[in-house]
Amino acid sequence: MEIKPQDIEQLLGMTPDTPDNAALISQLMALRESARVVRFPFTYNAVFWTTGAANNIALGATVTVNVQIDAGAPFLILSQSFDANTLNAARTITSMVNPNATVLLTDTGSNRTLMDVAAPIWSIFGSGQFPYVLPEPKLMQANSQLQCQITNIDAAVGYNIRLSFNGYKLYRL
Repeated sequence: MEIKPQDIEQLLGMTPDTPDNAALISQLMALRESARVVRFPFTYNAVFWTTGAANNIALGATVTVNVQIDAGAPFLILSQSFDANTLNAARTITSMVNPNATVLLTDTGSNRTLMDVAAPIWSIFGSGQFPYVLPEPKLMQANSQLQCQITNIDAAVGYNIRLSFNGYKLYRL
């Protein structure tokens, strides 16, 4: 799918002119100057997963995973979803795991966290069927990293968790 100049204008119009959005606005303006930009649907994942009957995030543990954004294209995050299990046990749609964990996201390119404190996972991630749609798209610069930190605050259960960032790689033609 191709992004037209009016699509970029619409994104610029929806993006508040604040210091936090300066990099996003600059990048959108640079994209506007190019003749065409192609959107390539893509999902980046932060995988906190262990094989076998084990959990990657133990009781009370904090685990950090960095998601490397491809050097060839910036990435526009539109929505976020997650999947979780305990000890890699089988589950059905009615027995989905609801992890008692918090998440802290940091854009290492700007060295800014995306929230003031770690948030409960359900506050900023949805399911695959109902992903959490960001209030505004988040642009990750090419060759940057999204640092994902999960803290298990459960008193009795460990988890395996996968965070998915759904959106578009933006390629200039």
